[in-house]
Amino acid sequence: MKTGIYTILLAVVVIITLPCLCAAGNTFRVIPLEQKRNTCCFAYGINVHGQTAGTNFTAHGSSAFLWDKTLGATPIGKLPGFQESRAYGINDAGTVVGCCGTASGVHAFVWDARSGTRDLGFLEDGKASIAYAVNADGQVVGFGTTSAGKRAFLWDSAQGLKNLGTLPGDLVSKAYGINDRQQIVGFSGSARTSRAVLWEADAMIDLGTLPGGAESKAYGINNHGQVVGYSGTSAGNRAFLWDLAHGMVSLGILPDGTDSRALAVDDDGRVVGICRTPSGNRAFLWDAANGMRDLNSLVDEKCRADGRLFFDARAIRSTPAGMTRIVSRHCSGACVCSRGPDSVNLAGFEK
Repeated sequence: MKTGIYTILLAVVVIITLPCLCAAGNTFRVIPLEQKRNTCCFAYGINVHGQTAGTNFTAHGSSAFLWDKTLGATPIGKLPGFQESRAYGINDAGTVVGCCGTASGVHAFVWDARSGTRDLGFLEDGKASIAYAVNADGQVVGFGTTSAGKRAFLWDSAQGLKNLGTLPGDLVSKAYGINDRQQIVGFSGSARTSRAVLWEADAMIDLGTLPGGAESKAYGINNHGQVVGYSGTSAGNRAFLWDLAHGMVSLGILPDGTDSRALAVDDDGRVVGICRTPSGNRAFLWDAANGMRDLNSLVDEKCRADGRLFFDARAIRSTPAGMTRIVSRHCSGACVCSRGPDSVNLAGFEK
């Protein structure tokens, strides 16, 4: 694999599917995703249809793909003249965002089946850009370089890239999530610390920190305006859920955990992320009824017997049929954990 183009941890991906408000147990079947030989993959984004945006890695570099249960992983191509591509976000229409890279730079892109891959360009006097999320209207957020430092951006097809700025006195900002109400989340920071922020109606709101914390970052937002991320505390980093009514609330840690970070929240208020433990990172699922649970405790006995391990969870989506899908990374391969109506449709992938 080439180095120097990206700074992202390479790993593999799973999708876990479980029914909303299910009262009949907590185990889920594991179904491998199709992968080419001698490749690994990761994925950060999933939509309501189960389509997943991610990246395959081979000895020749990285290539963004769109996966669905009918076609498997389909490459979505690269910008002309670029060597590699990676995908980070997807909306329900199947629009994918990410970046393409060469040894000399990185360009944010947006892709759809009709128009292919389009270069989003740069902010003023910038030389690099990366896109992380896209909403139902095709608006894209991420960050780009400028002469003053890295800046969060909002892109749409009518106005192009818009610099979202920083909190007063800060040097850098990045945007990681956007909902269908054009509420954007990320962080603004200096060389020493950062603060989770919400951009709304041309205003930047400092979301603060948990008690005793000096820094925070926000990674995801749902269509109700609930925000997730992490905040430092005197006991270590803690995943948080923020909303206008309650402010920032700690989601805690797993029983043997030392540190947690929330990465995504669905419209039902379920949260996924990473919890650090003495034996390694663990993916978690949090909801108001059950609190934080290790995803490894929710898979079937065969999966546990095979020694599979979910070590983070990156995205979560609910469906009108009452399903919840979670994109997570796995220590030994790409797979789907399924329970509920989708199990029938996915049966053809079972090994």
